[in-house]
Amino acid sequence: MWLVDRNRISTIQLRQLSIPEGQMLEIREVSWSAYEKILREMGERRNTRLAYSNEIIFMASPFPEHEFSKICISECVKVIFDELEMDYTSYGSITLKDERMQKAVEPDDCFYLDYADGMADKLRIDLQIDPPPELVLEVNLASKTQLEVYQALGVPELWRYEGGQLRIDALQGGRYVEQEKSPLLPGWPIKEAVEVYIKKARTTNQRKAKQNFRQWVIARIKRLQEEYAQALKALEADDQAVDASIAGDQGLDDQGLDNQVAEDQGMNGQGVNDPAMDNQVADALMEFFQYSEHSDSTTAVHESIQPYTSAKSFT
Repeated sequence: MWLVDRNRISTIQLRQLSIPEGQMLEIREVSWSAYEKILREMGERRNTRLAYSNEIIFMASPFPEHEFSKICISECVKVIFDELEMDYTSYGSITLKDERMQKAVEPDDCFYLDYADGMADKLRIDLQIDPPPELVLEVNLASKTQLEVYQALGVPELWRYEGGQLRIDALQGGRYVEQEKSPLLPGWPIKEAVEVYIKKARTTNQRKAKQNFRQWVIARIKRLQEEYAQALKALEADDQAVDASIAGDQGLDDQGLDNQVAEDQGMNGQGVNDPAMDNQVADALMEFFQYSEHSDSTTAVHESIQPYTSAKSFT
């Protein structure tokens, strides 16, 4: 097949192209129809990734190290989703494109969560009619153009792994803003977890890294369940203290009851208005519900696994 630019100034054959590992090639003045012909000609079984924007095709050939990191991060995400019972559909490096916007990109991996069931049977993704994936993974993003394409396509969350570190971006007001924590997994130390997971996979092997990571995730869920149970007990104890206070006021007249309620407002460590206890309970409840937000229930955990507080715990 021949590639022809829009103005038919020059031509080039696909078989003439050889992109060294870790390098990127730009082909300018390429129409959308020519880009789609290139996709069909190159097929899906290739070691290059394509992006398209502003009549420019970007062709990148990743290093083997790129693929290793991509696999580790994807497994890391899937383990967390599995143990939190969060439904998902992963499409790997499928082409995400929108002809109206004249933009297309191929991520290292992508995940549908809220639309996991509806997108499960798709062989192709057309963002003119399909929603964008909620999460996209990229290792060593080849160009800023790819970032702009993800923004234009409306991908809510983008994870970029570069230089041994993970960056999390969330789409806000049409632009990506760096986040300390993942909006999809609030409270989870994702950045640290990914870095430790990849290091573990390199020093041992991927099976052991995945096994240890799953144990850490299960233990963390168990700790959250325990904190949630403690929070409920604290609320119950608080309600009992209030009930006891009300019961003791049964013989008071209206004015006496008003005075007693006013005194109760200042109780410290016993009544419902204890700021320290209220904050502790609220924090525990908020953390638990954030983690189980996408799940019908959290997974039962093994009693023998000790709870961890840091991603370094599974090293």
